[in-house]
Amino acid sequence: MTTARTIIVWLVVLLLTQSEIILAQQSKPPAPETWAAVKSLSTGSAIVVKLKNGKTLKGNHVEATDDSLFLSKGKQISTINRSDVKKLHFVVERNRDISHAIGTATGAGIGLALYFSGENNETPSVSGIFLIVGIFAGVGYGLAHWFTPKYKKVLIYEANK
Repeated sequence: MTTARTIIVWLVVLLLTQSEIILAQQSKPPAPETWAAVKSLSTGSAIVVKLKNGKTLKGNHVEATDDSLFLSKGKQISTINRSDVKKLHFVVERNRDISHAIGTATGAGIGLALYFSGENNETPSVSGIFLIVGIFAGVGYGLAHWFTPKYKKVLIYEANK
């Protein structure tokens, strides 16, 4: 394999493995909403409430009034005073499509690099390329699926300090 070809293969591998860093953007975190956002949650929404005393409660939103929050965990309903709430997060399912695409592309790139990094000077086998790239792409997809959390918490309310 020529030196130029080796350098190109390793540059492709490097770019594919660093794609999350390249695509990442710094953004300002959104300002927490007012209590109206809590009141507008639909019944049954999964929420996480951090209280001012340090406790964390997880459950489903039942209702919110101007001064109280009703949270259900199973058949038990808890009433929480608004003045006791420090933060409230809404739990949503994360879109993992981008992570899957990055994992698949990274795996395919690594498979391609490994296939061409050998010392054999024969004409590459198309079926061999597809086999190796397919296997590594599948492994990349699986790792991305395994390591990307399914749910994320979105801050919708934070009490004044």
